[in-house]
Amino acid sequence: MQETLITWYSQNIQPDMDFGPATEQAVKNAQTMINGRWNAGLSVDGRFGPVTSSWFSFKQYKQDGTHTNGCF
Repeated sequence: MQETLITWYSQNIQPDMDFGPATEQAVKNAQTMINGRWNAGLSVDGRFGPVTSSWFSFKQYKQDGTHTNGCF
């Protein structure tokens, strides 16, 4: 998720696999962006629950683990 926040939502965080304050703020920023673009009505609370995750675009990977230019 942190790589997606960095790549698709332009968040300046370190991908450290820790959902700390910086990641929480990055999720809030992404929620704001999603609301602005898609009028999703997400609560801007920094929580990555089922509603937020259903609106998220995730980075795609190839079978060899490298990134593609696409998202889903």
